Amino acid sequence: MDVTQENAAELLVEADRAGKAVERGAPKEYMPYFGWGLFNALVIPGFDVFDRSMWGLVTAGVAVAGFVATFAYFLLRSMKVEVKQRSPWWTWVVLGLWIALASFIGPALDDTMAFSYTLAGLVGAAPLLAWGIRLRRRG
Repeated sequence: MDVTQENAAELLVEADRAGKAVERGAPKEYMPYFGWGLFNALVIPGFDVFDRSMWGLVTAGVAVAGFVATFAYFLLRSMKVEVKQRSPWWTWVVLGLWIALASFIGPALDDTMAFSYTLAGLVGAAPLLAWGIRLRRRG
């Protein structure tokens, strides 16, 4: 079969379309950083506003749902497309430690600051969102 210029152009367009479909289906590494950053920024400040024992249950439920969603997102999408790691393995360790340290801000400053949990949520969210933005831009 001789390939004409028109056939070659059609094949290239089809290959480009297939490549874009694969890219859309691939897991995006920045997504969990955005998700967990938003969790910190939006859920943790609730301890300043709502009853803490009830909000603790809400927070735990949202966190469990977030872990399941994060795991399912990568599991289901990486069955279709191989995931290429862009972040070093230690990124989640460092960010996890940062969030753990930030989580002490709320209780530690609770008696002296009216919105200590809001501060803790924002401090915990900042590096997650920044890293997610960095990955998205590199994308």
